[in-house]
This record gives sequence, structure tokens and C-alpha cells, in this order.
Amino acid sequence: MTASHCFFTFSCYTTDGELLDTSNIPGGYGIYRFPRHTESGVHNLTADELQTVYSLDAERVRVEALYTSKDQGQLLLVTSEDGAYMLTVIDAVTLTELQKLRLIDTDIASGWQPFRFRNLHVYEDFLVAVDDDNKFTLLTLNAEGDYEIQFEARFDSIEEIRYIFSSEWLAMDYRDEKLAVGSFQYGHYQPRNYCSFYLAVYTKTGVAYAGHYQHSLGKDMINDYDPLCLPLGEEPLRITWGD
Repeated sequence: MTASHCFFTFSCYTTDGELLDTSNIPGGYGIYRFPRHTESGVHNLTADELQTVYSLDAERVRVEALYTSKDQGQLLLVTSEDGAYMLTVIDAVTLTELQKLRLIDTDIASGWQPFRFRNLHVYEDFLVAVDDDNKFTLLTLNAEGDYEIQFEARFDSIEEIRYIFSSEWLAMDYRDEKLAVGSFQYGHYQPRNYCSFYLAVYTKTGVAYAGHYQHSLGKDMINDYDPLCLPLGEEPLRITWGD
């Protein structure tokens, strides 16, 4: 979503890797756009204004995800093609392609992938792309406004945080060639404890720091979810490098 439009796309493959027939879509397969008409705080979308605004080759490109930049000025399209997950940066107004980068190499054969793309964490001046194999790539904005890959690493390089950082709910901050990543203590084979959290710092050479912070409200490992003390807010965990 941007202030003026709603964009969407879809993966045109079935679960067993068969390609859907998209030949009857007016304008072809790709990214689609609705204008948003706002009246009294209500956003209205009308089907007759739907447009194909960015074409994609369905036989060669598999859509993984579509995001917007924090300022909503760019579309961030993630696809799998040519043996890798790719990031295409598109101007959200002119719909012109600004940049295309290789994110994470993957073994893609006949539509089957051993590890799927998991998430693209979008921040003001950096991105972190993650796949289901716990590999991630850090990209930062340069002075010209283009993304550059800084380094690649793995969240599971320390066994204890392997499943903790598999969560979608991660908090991150990048400064001075250091990426700080935090997540509440919740994941596969972990108790439902949302008050304690893990924190790790990654650099080009690997893990520089890893810590487990045990909050007193979460020391009683209650199996029942309801009595647990939970943090407030939709994004209760934030990480910021100090001055």
C-alpha cells in the first residue's frame, strides 16, 4: 500500500510446481495496481481501475513477495530466477525499474526449492533478506540511493538461537558495519515466554556477540498461554544503536 495506490501480485505456480494459465489477464501477468479513493477516512477500490503496471515473465520468474520501502516511494519485488532470489527495486510512481540485485543463491530446479524465501525486513536505510535455511543478506543504501550488499551470514551459526531467529518478529538495527538482531524467546522447541529475549550482533566476519536476557516476569515456565505476562504494543521489541 502507498498513499495513493494499492499494489499486488501473486505466484502463478500451483503447490506441485505447475504453471497457471495467465493468458486471459488484461495487460498480462505482473504487478497490478488499484488507485485509492479516500472519502471520510475510508479507502475505496474499484475493479474497473485495475491495471497491470509491471510485466513479468511467468515461465522464467517466480514471485516470492512484494513490499514497499519505508517512505512508500519504491516497490521491492522479490523473485526466484536464475538460481537465486532476486530483488527488483521499482519506482512506485513511474513504475520504472531502478535496480536489480542478487540476494541469496538457492538450488532451484523444475519449480522445486528445498528452502523457500522467508522475509524481507525493511528499514529506513537497510534491508535484510532471509530464507528458510536461516541464510540472510544485509543491504544498505549508498549516497546515490542505491542498495549495496554489505555481507551475508547465517542466523543459525549459534545453535541456541537457530530457532529463535526463525521468527518473523525480529527487531534489527545496523550501524558501523554491525547488525544487531533481537527476538523474544519464542520459537520451535522453546517455551512460550515473551518477556525474555535473545540479542546477537553480526559483522562481515560472523557473530560478534550473542546474549540471552532472562526477564523476571518470564522465569515461571507456565505451559498455559493465558496467564503469561505479555509486552504491550504491536512492535514491543525495538533495537537502536546508541550514540
